[in-house]
Amino acid sequence: MTKPYSSRDNRLLAADSTGTAHIFTDGQLEITRKTHKADILTAAADEHNIYLSGVDHKTVEFNLGTSMRTHSHDVRASLLYQNQLITGGVDSNLHIVQKADFGKTRKTKRISQNGSAQILDNGKWVISCRNNQLWIQELQSGGKRLP
Repeated sequence: MTKPYSSRDNRLLAADSTGTAHIFTDGQLEITRKTHKADILTAAADEHNIYLSGVDHKTVEFNLGTSMRTHSHDVRASLLYQNQLITGGVDSNLHIVQKADFGKTRKTKRISQNGSAQILDNGKWVISCRNNQLWIQELQSGGKRLP
């Protein structure tokens, strides 16, 4: 799995089946760190944080080494959106945690994929899963659809 995560710095994240992540800057290996016991399947990143997830149903924040287990099986998808980490896995659930709370709490918001909607953040957001897509509607402005 490879993913560019900071185009400003020309950085590239590569992860492998041994659970090791590598960061390259301008084509040169900068950091290597073993974060998982097995395959790393997905990553979500911004300029400050890198979150890696895999078959050990764990998500690790690369820079701090903090981890959370929110899924019962493989974590196959992750996304950073509005300072929230959203993960999805084989267990057919989506979990949402605030970046600031990652690793500090076991409390996440679980969204099932049965088409029902949930209201989050004191009524600011409505999130639902329909037709294999995540729909996020901000109630104070227009909605956004994420693929």
